[in-house]
Amino acid sequence: METLFEGIDLGRILYQEPTKPGIALRRSERQDHGLDKALDHALIAAAGEPRTTSADAVTLDSTYLSIAALSTMLDSLIDDQLDTSTGAGKFIDHYATPELLADALVRAARRAKAQASGLPNDSGHLTMLAGIVAYFASDSAGDSPLVRPAVARVQAELRPIGAPALVLMRAWRGARLVRHRLPGRATIATRGRARGRA
Repeated sequence: METLFEGIDLGRILYQEPTKPGIALRRSERQDHGLDKALDHALIAAAGEPRTTSADAVTLDSTYLSIAALSTMLDSLIDDQLDTSTGAGKFIDHYATPELLADALVRAARRAKAQASGLPNDSGHLTMLAGIVAYFASDSAGDSPLVRPAVARVQAELRPIGAPALVLMRAWRGARLVRHRLPGRATIATRGRARGRA
């Protein structure tokens, strides 16, 4: 049985450009940033709102795609030194200069902020955006000369919503650091079980 494409050479159409060593063309590491859950929660909350339309759901999905794109870029930026030391592929290698990367980050932040600002209950979505940026901005790897100027530009783009989230995220990271340094640390749940409480 002949098919429509039999005898047609698709090699030129399906040609794949060679990439630099270490640059992955598909997902090569698990990302655990919780954005998938954020979108789920946002869609569930929107579904509980009687005035939510299918157009609202599409806009919500598009907004969280923009937030996820920004998160992916920030994650790659923050992980630059680690990825370099392990030889892992880096998304940020697709940008010719740190300035072009910073420009792209600012555009992504601006787009996500504009989209979130247009949603019903926009303050919750803007808080999610600010929290994600603060998560990466508060990382200790953010002190590198590559990361600091780019993240500062993203934070400037998100003013005034980013400052409170950054303060909270730095406090959270500080508390975690202190907790991990405590000798014989145990969680509250573990202590409760040890005393016979569930």
